[in-house]
Amino acid sequence: MKSKHIVITIIIGFIFAAVAAFMLLTRSVNVMNVIEGQNTFLSTATYFASCMAKPAGLLTWCGAYLTQFLHNTEGIYLLCAMWFGVIALTAYTMKLPVRYTVLATIPAAMLLAANVGLEYWIFYLKSPGYVFTATIGIIVSLLGGWLIYKLRQWGIGAILSIALYPLFGIYGLLATILGAIFVIKDKDLDKRHKLINYAATAVAMVMPIIWYATIYHLSSVTSAYTAGIPMFQQFDNCDNEQYVPYFLLFASLAVMAAFAHLLAIKKCNKAIAWIIASVVVISAEVAYIEHRWYNDDNYNCELQMLQHVEKSNWQGVISTDRMHTGEPTRAIVMMRDLALFKTGRLSNEAFTFRNGGKKPESAINLSMLHIIGPAIYYHYGKMNYCNRWLIEHAVDYGWSHNSYKYLIKCATINGEKELAEKYANILKDTRNYSESEEVKIGLGLSQESNDMKEAKSLMTYNDFMGSDQNLLELFLLSDFANDTTDVLSIKTLALHAIMTQKDMRQFWPHFYHYIKLLEDKTNLPLHIQEAAYLLGRSKNSGINVEEMPFSQRVIDTYNDFANHMGRYNDLPIEAKRQILKNRFDKTYYYYYYLEKDFDTY
Repeated sequence: MKSKHIVITIIIGFIFAAVAAFMLLTRSVNVMNVIEGQNTFLSTATYFASCMAKPAGLLTWCGAYLTQFLHNTEGIYLLCAMWFGVIALTAYTMKLPVRYTVLATIPAAMLLAANVGLEYWIFYLKSPGYVFTATIGIIVSLLGGWLIYKLRQWGIGAILSIALYPLFGIYGLLATILGAIFVIKDKDLDKRHKLINYAATAVAMVMPIIWYATIYHLSSVTSAYTAGIPMFQQFDNCDNEQYVPYFLLFASLAVMAAFAHLLAIKKCNKAIAWIIASVVVISAEVAYIEHRWYNDDNYNCELQMLQHVEKSNWQGVISTDRMHTGEPTRAIVMMRDLALFKTGRLSNEAFTFRNGGKKPESAINLSMLHIIGPAIYYHYGKMNYCNRWLIEHAVDYGWSHNSYKYLIKCATINGEKELAEKYANILKDTRNYSESEEVKIGLGLSQESNDMKEAKSLMTYNDFMGSDQNLLELFLLSDFANDTTDVLSIKTLALHAIMTQKDMRQFWPHFYHYIKLLEDKTNLPLHIQEAAYLLGRSKNSGINVEEMPFSQRVIDTYNDFANHMGRYNDLPIEAKRQILKNRFDKTYYYYYYLEKDFDTY
């Protein structure tokens, strides 16, 4: 490459990397942080061996290692720097004319597109380090293809191709294909050497089957030619759209390898021609990346709230929900209610927030259990259920840093010191958590944390585990509503569960039980007052509300609400919601009569 070409490549690569970094830092920091928590990398020989037991093992190991850096923003800078390298290697190995250097950004753009459109797959993928693996793989493919071409004289490149497959999977095959294309284009290579290279390439392309028959016989042979690409498969549902960036990535490299030289055959001295071409390429890349980018507000809110929950930052959870607009998912509502409960504000503020049950916009058959289940169970003191789902997730989708942290806490609370120590020693072999509070607790070097003490105080149930039927919210609501213990905090949860489900048949027994446990019986929480007054006004309640210490605010608000409801009685419920929303949407009355029943998942 001439100096001018090098300078232009550096400028284009730097601009792409800088823009990509800015976009990721402003739009996907929470996603990257959650991905790091879902990842596992252990600096042990056992972990390395487990990676190498599958095709593309070294690729997986390297990807998982680099994913650790997503714990901080340095991981994003590292990823974008690698995309700069992809652009430089593409321009060099494909011998792109200087005018068309912008074409080298296509592979990098597809790598960016593959990462920003993952949506809820970050909780379901069985490919550790997937954020980095494709980028590492393309770098290997470009370098491998170039090296195979350099060793073309005796077909030595085929030996390299065969060796690359178990290490890098499909990217090793891509290196073989690129090397073969470079050889085909070489006019100086005689027919004999070309035949040798063709034969060597053919052998390399059938080697995956041989590898599976001899080494990887425990893996499915159907994935022989896709090893290294994440599987976007859930039961019988395949999210084909997730594979499009990978197809475009491989196709763009193959086309450039085969035809890039044609761009230099006919010199085009008109700057306007390649300027237009550059604009078209860049516009297409931007449009596709924006199309792929998963910008669902609820999704971003869930991820940010989940991180706050894992740190017991309850005010952070509440503040995140306050800043969020639109109808929330049930996951958002559950995390917010948990935070309100932990801060003693549940019965006074829960129905002042937006309620609803918007389904996540996803091609995946989602369950809240896979997203927030372990965290919710843990903080409500359901250690057995938390432990169960952590183990099941690990079996299905692999272990994670977060799962080890919760397993340590569960084992410690349950008095299983040896088990807690076992998990702590595993987590000790990680980069970001070796000195964490959980490791210290598991090794007996630190006392139980405040969140552990709080969770422990809620463990008033018998030590058993039934089935939650994969319905996190409904199970917890039913469990709380049927609780009979004399613990005020749990009775608060019971009343909230009954009010949330609008199952008021159980309200009065729990209400009177709650009153008995309450020290200051003249200062009932706002929403409990609203529910009691609403039900007490019913003709069949048998309750004399005049004898109960309701605040004048509760009485006046109810009367105002009843008058408005009577005024608009003939209107459809949607019209009533819109008319009364601004005036009454922070009351339990509005929730009870006008909020639609939620649809959990």
